[in-house]
Amino acid sequence: MKVIFFHTKREVEIKGGRRAKDIFRELDLIPQSWLIAKNGELITMDEWVEDGDTVLIIPVVSGGFL
Repeated sequence: MKVIFFHTKREVEIKGGRRAKDIFRELDLIPQSWLIAKNGELITMDEWVEDGDTVLIIPVVSGGFL
């Protein structure tokens, strides 16, 4: 599967199917700081991702009061 980091356009190739949360663990990412999309659709951490899928890792951005 191709994993793309939205904010940097960095790409990583990962072989084999696994749950989204396993991808985060393998890439040493804190799940609460990111959203994950598979083939253009947001998914949950328990969803399965297969070889051939494209995964987009999107940073969660929050702001404050002005």
